[in-house]
Amino acid sequence: MKKTFFKKLFTASIAAITALSVFRGVPTFADDNSAITKANGENNAVVKINKTLNIAEGITTPTATFTFKFTEKTGQSSNGAPYQTGVAIPDRNVEYNKNDHPTADKIQKATEDIFSGVAYGHAGEYVYDVAEAKTGWQAITKNGKTIDAMRYDKRTYEMHVIVKNKVNGGVYISSVYFKENNKSNAPKVEPSEQGVYNLFDNTYTKDASKEPNPDDPSQVDPNAKALTITKKVDGASGDKTRDFQFHIKIQLPSTNKTAETPVTNIIVKHGSKSEVLAVVTPADTVEYNFTLKDGETFTVEQLPA
Repeated sequence: MKKTFFKKLFTASIAAITALSVFRGVPTFADDNSAITKANGENNAVVKINKTLNIAEGITTPTATFTFKFTEKTGQSSNGAPYQTGVAIPDRNVEYNKNDHPTADKIQKATEDIFSGVAYGHAGEYVYDVAEAKTGWQAITKNGKTIDAMRYDKRTYEMHVIVKNKVNGGVYISSVYFKENNKSNAPKVEPSEQGVYNLFDNTYTKDASKEPNPDDPSQVDPNAKALTITKKVDGASGDKTRDFQFHIKIQLPSTNKTAETPVTNIIVKHGSKSEVLAVVTPADTVEYNFTLKDGETFTVEQLPA
């Protein structure tokens, strides 16, 4: 009787261990339960990356190609299953040129489906780091001076791709989500629309004082200022010795906030005076009172555009 009891107990233990091993051997992909972009049936999930280029109205859009790179990662999912590897995703690009015009100081463009032409051989969780390359744009230089600037996005993301088996053979991309790297407890990135993620933004700015030389457009006009105001008194009875009062308010473009090097001070000159004025944040404005006599000029040396 005692031997029979222990035999049954031993057999039950082996069965329990075997069942546990089988359970552990099948990844459940817990992260998939809250994935943001999912497949339509057994058709691959479609995902695109949206690029935002911040650029002020009136500025010619530069020629630029922004490239997004995908690097495989090793590790394991929340249920202990190892990440799958061996499937590369090619670089994806978005291109800009002078024919692109901003709306509300920005131009948005999306890549093609990032999984176009990508084939997964078996089910599992595949994880990639996604980053923007700091290439594809060339600054304009005149007289040895750079007259524009581009701020690239330094953020990177972890992209999780869940691949599942089809009922009748083959596999499909079941779901995809992104999390920003270097952020503790970062939530999944919400798409701007189905399958489209606003991951990277750049800001393009120009120096408004660096105007081309009218005699040689390849050179900078050495006498150009960002802003010039000259007072003229006309008429036989006009008082050319009088100080006329002026108030100026300068609103910097919205792109100054996210520029590679935001302007924090501007230099103004009038008469024999030269002053450095601080840009007031968060409005990014400068206000100033000054006087001019006949023939005197007020100038701002440099402003962002």
